[in-house]
Amino acid sequence: MSGNKLELTYVLDLLEKDGLINQQHRAQLTNISTEETKIQIHPLITIAEQGWQSTSKPSYPLSLETLTKWLAEKVSQPYLRIDPLKIDVQKITSVVSQAYASKLKILPVDVNETELTIATCEPFINDWESELARIAKLNIKRVIIN
Repeated sequence: MSGNKLELTYVLDLLEKDGLINQQHRAQLTNISTEETKIQIHPLITIAEQGWQSTSKPSYPLSLETLTKWLAEKVSQPYLRIDPLKIDVQKITSVVSQAYASKLKILPVDVNETELTIATCEPFINDWESELARIAKLNIKRVIIN
């Protein structure tokens, strides 16, 4: 899956394997999934919009926040809940311009002497990492956000 966008079928496979959804849930989404949905709407948003409860015991809502935390754990990347008040925009944009970050569909959220923390909702797209590390002359730390 490395280098690819997160796909709805992949996420549904993992959720079903983890016992968080059942085949009925999967069939419901598979039937409404269109090519446009696959391209434009992130899979976690599509699933969260269904308003499902997990099929696990105890049951809990499969909200976007819950799904994002679950995904971060599945792909072994830290989860980050962004607090916009704690982001030093001036410091970050001195390292990565807003235009460059937008082009890459990433969100720089922190920088220190050795590390640049980048938030993304695409855990497998990483072709930008080595170039950005070289340009910024910093190590890249990836985090998952919703």
